[in-house]
Amino acid sequence: MVELPTPLTLIFGLNGVGKTRLLGQIAASMGGAKLVSLHNLVNYLHTAFGIRTDVAEFIEETSPLSISNEHLSAVRDLVRRDYEEIRWYAVPIMDSPFRELVGDDVVPIFVVRHGGVEYDFRTMGLGELSAHLLAWLLSYSRDSRGVPLLLDEPEAFLPPPSRGVVLNYLLEAAIKRQAPIIVASHSLELIRGGLDAESALLLTETGNSTALIGPTSQDLADQVAGLFGRSVDSEWLVLCEDECGYVLAYEALRRFAPQLWQRSNFLWCKGYGDIETIWKHLPRPPVKPEGLVNFAFLADGDMVDEVTAATKRASGEAGMRWPLILLPGDPDELMKNAAEANVGLLADRLNISEGELSGLFMRIRGREPHNWVQDVVDSSGVERQPTLRALAHSAVLELERSGGGKEFRGVLAAAKMVRG
Repeated sequence: MVELPTPLTLIFGLNGVGKTRLLGQIAASMGGAKLVSLHNLVNYLHTAFGIRTDVAEFIEETSPLSISNEHLSAVRDLVRRDYEEIRWYAVPIMDSPFRELVGDDVVPIFVVRHGGVEYDFRTMGLGELSAHLLAWLLSYSRDSRGVPLLLDEPEAFLPPPSRGVVLNYLLEAAIKRQAPIIVASHSLELIRGGLDAESALLLTETGNSTALIGPTSQDLADQVAGLFGRSVDSEWLVLCEDECGYVLAYEALRRFAPQLWQRSNFLWCKGYGDIETIWKHLPRPPVKPEGLVNFAFLADGDMVDEVTAATKRASGEAGMRWPLILLPGDPDELMKNAAEANVGLLADRLNISEGELSGLFMRIRGREPHNWVQDVVDSSGVERQPTLRALAHSAVLELERSGGGKEFRGVLAAAKMVRG
């Protein structure tokens, strides 16, 4: 059982560390707790329900709900819009995805008037819709007093200025419900608020196990420093071939060279030709001026001939060069091979069933690695970047098992990016 420091607890950590999985475990251990994936519910309203042709009939045939001034004010603050009118409805729908959360087979409909124009949830932006949905869930839930509520990234669609409002609103809700509210997030705006209020728990990963670090731990400040590669000064700008090379480089440095990773920012280009062109035309000064960032160029591991030829040509030219080095292999191929060998691990990180993921792998069997990775990203049901990071994380673990991690750190040491 997780010890909760305050009525509102924030669990934070890097993408893919297991926050969603931990929420599920906490919910299972707290009898009657409600676990809410606001992201999935927003998508349901925008797609499956929003395309129905009878939405207008539902609005005409259903009476608006009574909304407290507290929730009206919260929605206006979250959306940062001074509505002239807000109307919420709860319409009866069989097998509603909201039943387990609110106790009724209903689906919410939101109608607002702003600037003299009336519109409903179908034309709202995702941030606006998620704000209404969060407030509706907190106001409508039947017999919610005493029932723990767990929210997975409730701020996901909200712009940064609105995210700072979320914690205060949820804290008031937790006190009113007389039950804990637990939020999982990797939003810096929420994390800062949680740390200031000493209500944050950091979920970290070591090997194949995870640990929670609480606000009373002496290690929390050290762990937070550099966690997102933003709280220490950047010393390196790492340029990669493409998006898959970027996520593999990011995860590989995080695993095999964490101090370098903390002091690096990462960019991806449009292929090897781009990074070689930049590398050739970006001179390295003999003595680096104070404050100048270092540059490193990471090519995919299948470009060994091109990198060898480029560095050989450069050795005969005047002037110094920034490091141009190879990743431990072709990112797409590494991700594909590792994922197929560790279906269960990847399914856990993506929070989907192993059977569902195995079925997807069967359908795309035989695809060449690049297209295979894109198929997984498009079909997993999880957002693009978390899926790519999960695939890259799996590849990095395989590299570690095979000794490739030690070899890669040796390459970084040879380039004087880390100590040997």
